[in-house]
Amino acid sequence: MHCSATSPSISARAQRHLKALSDLFVQVLKLCRAAGLVRLGYVALDGTKVAANASVHKAMSYGRMQETEKRLAGRGL
Repeated sequence: MHCSATSPSISARAQRHLKALSDLFVQVLKLCRAAGLVRLGYVALDGTKVAANASVHKAMSYGRMQETEKRLAGRGL
C-alpha cells in the first residue's frame, strides 16, 4: 500500500478522529482491567517508531473479524 499526496496519512486520520479514538482507547483499557489483564495506574505513550511489515493478506476485514469472533466464542475461547 502506498500513500499519495491525495490520500490522508494515518496521522491525519487519527487527528480527524481523535475523540473517537480516545474513547475507544479508554474502553479497551477498561475491558482489559475487567478481564484481569492489566492494573490501571499511570499509562504513558511515546512516539517511538517501530518497523513493521503488515501483510495485506493477513489483515482481516470487519466481516471476517466478526465471523472469527463467533467461531472462537463457540469454542469457549
